[in-house]
Amino acid sequence: NEKIWAYKEFHIWRSYYPEWTKAMIKVIKKIKIKTDNKDILEIWAGDWINFKALKKCFGIKPNNYTIIELDTNSIDNCKKLWIINIYNEYFNKWILDKIKNKYDIIIITEVLEHQINPKEFFETIYQLLNKNWTIIITVPNRHRFFINNRSLDWDIPPHHFLRFSKKFFIKNFWKNIIYIKDYVFKKGLE
Repeated sequence: NEKIWAYKEFHIWRSYYPEWTKAMIKVIKKIKIKTDNKDILEIWAGDWINFKALKKCFGIKPNNYTIIELDTNSIDNCKKLWIINIYNEYFNKWILDKIKNKYDIIIITEVLEHQINPKEFFETIYQLLNKNWTIIITVPNRHRFFINNRSLDWDIPPHHFLRFSKKFFIKNFWKNIIYIKDYVFKKGLE
């Protein structure tokens, strides 16, 4: 994992928020997503950065935060922040045998483009949601500048399998989207 630049950043306790974390916080504030005492699941948490931002901005507590992560160094960093609800598992339909909780908010930042079966991925997510739910999704924009630069190995398989655009989210989730810009935020209906 250390050969991938992102994991090197995950393991050094970076002191800045990546763009997707800043966008997530901005939109949570803008559309007033309730975070008080909500059970939150982050899929492929990477490191502590989203939790750190949510804790700073909204007072999220470690006992309300669950992560799924494979990288053991990242898990160790999350444990240092007192996050105890950790699944060191691959996220697929079999995770449902282990996770018995339902979540109010599921965070998926820069993860969807790594999936080889997004249909199964979302079917699994939907089974982990409470009645009134919010899913926060960020993905690289498929129309971004670097898409045609062949020197960027990280934007092609085996690192990124999929590319998304606003059109994809509007077409597939139009009933539930309440905010879409460069980042997509999806909320369930009551």
